[in-house]
Amino acid sequence: MKLLYNIVFFACSVFCAFFIIEINHEIWQDIDKKIVEKTLNDLKIIKKRNSKGRVIYFPRSRNVYICGWINKKMAAETCKYLIILKNNSQDINLYVSSTGGDFGAVFQIIDAVNSMPYKVNTFAYGKCFVSGIYLVMSGTGSRTANANSLWGLMNHKYVFENNSRYDEICEDTVNKILQTTQIPAFDQKYFFFSANDALKYGIIDKIEGE
Repeated sequence: MKLLYNIVFFACSVFCAFFIIEINHEIWQDIDKKIVEKTLNDLKIIKKRNSKGRVIYFPRSRNVYICGWINKKMAAETCKYLIILKNNSQDINLYVSSTGGDFGAVFQIIDAVNSMPYKVNTFAYGKCFVSGIYLVMSGTGSRTANANSLWGLMNHKYVFENNSRYDEICEDTVNKILQTTQIPAFDQKYFFFSANDALKYGIIDKIEGE
């Protein structure tokens, strides 16, 4: 009888242990899956945030930094900072490091720059592409570039390819700006050039340190 009891007890113990292990395995599998999914989602959010542009404002030194792709939110922020400094007649420095952005947003900043009672000095750092170039050109004071800055334009037939009324107006405005420079015509999709070229084309007035 005692032997039978021990056999039954042992069998039950093995069954319970197996059952508990299986349940824990399923639970941990589910938890691991959720953790992995959450981690991947967090990484996507971080990547998305890092890919967005930033506007950094230093009121005492009267410096505004525009970094990244320029959108309407960034344009509104930049205009806000320009207006905050409106009561002071001292120059403001607008630093631009951008791969481009929405033309409407860039033109909004340009209009604000032109309406300010003080001079706006523009500085190009790092990459300065497409609409970012027009923003640097809009400086009402000095227009300066870092010696290692990289410049790039995109052919209009690729930029304004929707043939909408919005595109027509933007292209017309861009053409008027380009007429004030010596940028050569190009057929390829992209046209990259150096800070020295930007100086030669009349986009900037000087290169930093020279």
